[in-house]
Amino acid sequence: MDHLPHPIRATFPPLTIPYYDKYKFDKGDFSGYPSRCGFDKTEFQWGDFCSVPWEDHDAFFQAWLFFGLLYDFFGADGEEFIDQGAKRITTASLPRLAAKWQKSLPRFSRKDRLSEYERVQKSLREACDAVGFLDTAERRAKGQSNLSEEIAYSIVVLGLTLEEVKIYHSGISAIGGVDNTDLISTQVGGWPSTELVRKRFEAGGWCRSGTKRLQSYFMATGQFYCASLESAGLQIDHSACTEDRCMAENINESTYVTAHSDACHDQTSCQHSGPQLSDMEAILEAGNYPVLSIALLKDGSSFEIKAVPYHKSIRYTAISHVWADGVGNPHANTLPICQIERLHHLLASLQEQVDPHWSSVKNFLKRSSKKEPLYFWMDTLAIPLRKDLRKKAIKLMYQVYKNATNVLVLDRTMLHFSTIDRSLEELCFRVSVSAWMRRAWTLQEGALANSLYVQFKDKAVNVVEAEESMSKKLMRAESSNVVLEESCSAIRNIMGSGAERDDGQLVTALSGIRARSTSHEEDKEICFAVMMRFDMEAVMSAEGQMRTANIYRQLPYIPEKLFWHTCPSMDISGLKWAPRSLWDCVGGIPEFGMKLSEQGLHIATSGMVFRARTHYLDRWGPHLRDPTTGKWYNFRWQEAEAFDGTRVKSKNEWTVLAVILRTAVMLNPIQDGVVIRLDQTVASPALLELQRIVGASDGNAISGEIMGRGKFEELDPATTTYLAERTEANKKGFDEFRADVRAGKSRLEDCDELTRRVVVEEGDDSWYVFDGIMVGDRQKWIVQ
Repeated sequence: MDHLPHPIRATFPPLTIPYYDKYKFDKGDFSGYPSRCGFDKTEFQWGDFCSVPWEDHDAFFQAWLFFGLLYDFFGADGEEFIDQGAKRITTASLPRLAAKWQKSLPRFSRKDRLSEYERVQKSLREACDAVGFLDTAERRAKGQSNLSEEIAYSIVVLGLTLEEVKIYHSGISAIGGVDNTDLISTQVGGWPSTELVRKRFEAGGWCRSGTKRLQSYFMATGQFYCASLESAGLQIDHSACTEDRCMAENINESTYVTAHSDACHDQTSCQHSGPQLSDMEAILEAGNYPVLSIALLKDGSSFEIKAVPYHKSIRYTAISHVWADGVGNPHANTLPICQIERLHHLLASLQEQVDPHWSSVKNFLKRSSKKEPLYFWMDTLAIPLRKDLRKKAIKLMYQVYKNATNVLVLDRTMLHFSTIDRSLEELCFRVSVSAWMRRAWTLQEGALANSLYVQFKDKAVNVVEAEESMSKKLMRAESSNVVLEESCSAIRNIMGSGAERDDGQLVTALSGIRARSTSHEEDKEICFAVMMRFDMEAVMSAEGQMRTANIYRQLPYIPEKLFWHTCPSMDISGLKWAPRSLWDCVGGIPEFGMKLSEQGLHIATSGMVFRARTHYLDRWGPHLRDPTTGKWYNFRWQEAEAFDGTRVKSKNEWTVLAVILRTAVMLNPIQDGVVIRLDQTVASPALLELQRIVGASDGNAISGEIMGRGKFEELDPATTTYLAERTEANKKGFDEFRADVRAGKSRLEDCDELTRRVVVEEGDDSWYVFDGIMVGDRQKWIVQ
């Protein structure tokens, strides 16, 4: 696609899209084109495109979904998008048409501009749905699609480009100011990643978890660019990786071997060197953290590393690296001399790059035979192996990276490539696909940096300056460049959020760490706690669920997705509503949530308070009815987490329960529900007691312990009638049998089930149907 940039020396050449001339878009209504070609459009609505001849799929769908969109958006006949000589598609004129379309919009009235927006929105939605159905390996295998991957990709790229033009460059979304911000939320979205991109990642031997992470960051255009990047030739085996975890970059401390630098001439005689452990111990015991100085020995034969206590007058660079690259050491706080020489060279080069005056100072010091030290921090050398000292050092990591003058990223894939002749967007994508971006520990190191540099072969690139340059480049662009926009997004992902502990930081930390991996899964919680400036003593002094509990209790708020989840739950009092893992349920976290107090989790939403005999609840989900409205409901327990019968006092007690609903029933007849048990019992008549409870909660919270999760459904009139009739028949049968027992005509033991005997004996007036009262969406709850 000619209008988009492509990396130099790419793994794959720029994509050539063939042109098919069997079908021509007739300049009519976009949606009606299939009907005008003689195809049954109603079948398309069900994902059935079989009426289109198998051999014509490429030609027809190119005419409709590619050239049809161009005409619908720009009024272009499509001729300038065809290279007739090569019989291929060219999009070189797309930026010019986009700019022309943008300039024409001010001539429209507000009403006409909104109408234009809605028209192109409808066409984009239809094209997105069609290509999303057709471009899957499964449907091609089933004979439901013969659309080639190249044609599908070209349609997706055009759709994404038009989305960018429509939303960010047309000015339509700004009509009417803030009253029309909802227009932005109607962006089509959902454009597929495409089979073409998936196969290119697969052919390149990419990590499955890495590609899944890229799909959460980038659209098909950005993913295609990443898949085309020149390989560093490191031959990393990702065959054991899953979609959720990269195994290739995890380390085994018992077999880990610290690597020598590429410039090392004699690895057998290259000795290790590092700071004195006693110096680091004294510094950490005093509540400070060590900063490392590196300088040439007086005879110039080698380098010396010393640990000194941090002071605000010390300007130092914190090194952020991936242990899988070989510059870690699980056995001692040392590195080979060749690696220390390399570090000194990189630190000196960065110092000279950051401060041009330093070069002249360096030369003067060299002439006067003075060996001025450089200061840095690196976990391999500055975090002691002894467990108590290690904990002290990790607790101070927030200060380490926050106080650093610079943070320098070292990753072997980026060190392989020079910045010369490479565009800034290529460098940004290069960082996005690096191992450094996939590791949990490095997230906080980049997010906390005051000045973040990424080291390439020839120089270090300042990430903040790169973001500023990319933003200016994007603003100067005549039309929307999807890849350019995504490269800006790539830089923001690199930078993370350096904000102090606040709501935005919580979203960054949770979402970012979820997509990254560590050799030890429990380290994710430590990384997260460091970023959030939590009480590290509370976090690191506990293990397992207690550590997770201590993290929950320090969150500034609880994101809604951590309550409305389907994952295994905590088994700690007051936190039984919470997922056992913070990382399993946090995709797409909104920047708002609920408050957690000593009483429990506070939530305001609709629900239903009802009484039930708990014996039935551990077997079936109950039928519920609201006598005040005549409506009936059903609750079905979630299979993975059915009703916990151990949380009731008696198997046959009548107790007050409530279903907390995610939204109002009128908005969603089938929705998520959480059942809690209230700390009170109800005597007959039940309805009056429930009304008293609900009335007393006016302005106050209803509190209870969580019992389980499931789906809450409002039943349709036909089902309601059937259940009412069945309930009445059952009630009649129980009443007759009860009368016979009392008259001595039958024995209670003749009931075939214990539950039926209990109903007869205690006089229940229904069978698995319980009365309840619905409460509004402003009802306050406290869940324990």
